[in-house]
Amino acid sequence: MIKKTRILFAIVSFHSFALYADKPVYVSGNFNGHGYELIPSPTPWHLAKRKANDAGGYLVVVTSPEENEFIAQLVREATSGEYCETWIGLTDEKNEGEWKWVNGEKYTFNSWDKYNPSNSGEAENAVQILKTDGVFQWNDRASDRRCAYIVEYDHEVDAKGKRRAEIYEPSGERSVKKDKKYEVIKKHSVKIVCDNDYAILTGNKNNPKKLIHQNNAQWPKQISEAKEVYLNLESENDTIYIIAMGGGGCEDIGGFIDNKDITLYNALQSSDISKQLAGYNLTEVESGIFTLAFDDVTKALKSTSWSPAVKRIGGCSSAYTGTAFGFPSESAVCFKIIAP
Repeated sequence: MIKKTRILFAIVSFHSFALYADKPVYVSGNFNGHGYELIPSPTPWHLAKRKANDAGGYLVVVTSPEENEFIAQLVREATSGEYCETWIGLTDEKNEGEWKWVNGEKYTFNSWDKYNPSNSGEAENAVQILKTDGVFQWNDRASDRRCAYIVEYDHEVDAKGKRRAEIYEPSGERSVKKDKKYEVIKKHSVKIVCDNDYAILTGNKNNPKKLIHQNNAQWPKQISEAKEVYLNLESENDTIYIIAMGGGGCEDIGGFIDNKDITLYNALQSSDISKQLAGYNLTEVESGIFTLAFDDVTKALKSTSWSPAVKRIGGCSSAYTGTAFGFPSESAVCFKIIAP
């Protein structure tokens, strides 16, 4: 991922279709190499998070005053400066008062208004940006409230929110200036099914750095609703981590990286980390909706043991790919694959 907080003088562009004072409209824009879409449809926070993941992005993660002002300008563009409640990707639903970004980035910047976070009614675990006293600031809200939301991508977008084709060379690589040298960025596609639940992270060979995607489909709907997730990996962060979570029975996980069966890669498999995942819930895992916390994964993998992943022919996920990696019942394991 290209860090977005290090460049103070960024090229910023906005695209919009129309502007109405009485309701928000679709707006997209780019900031420091990242793309953003404001989706005006009133949506609860958890559903907005899932829709952002399904689109290949995540609910916006705001890490600097400059980015916060950019987000505020998106809302102004969408509303002609009028009042609009808009979700961002910050939550404390795991532990009250412990705010975390949905993609695992550290929570070091905030723009709360002077009365917040208030946790009014002891149920305000999601965060929105809105205009109070003429200034766009943050407010905690109950996650079932329906608001517009902003999706962030690790690549720039055009006026319709599509990936800008000119970002990538035909080879699937591009070079970006970083600390007076050029780093190669490679793009990859990942498509996974798992009996029962899974999540995808990226990082270096030692540690994951970012949570990219969490499944939200119950088995066996994962096969018909399999999502292709796009990754942009820098040379020093070239490792794909896939967390497989099983509810019960004979568990396995299959899929493709760059259209190649994952069992054809040299993969390592961790020992069971389910006990290190806060609130690990077999019912939610079996329903394909367990929410993984990035910090729990990083802590768990520091003490885990690794062994070669075991390929299985037959089984649930094998119905999708022909082969799969097996893992123990009612466990959570991590598969580590160096990207090609």
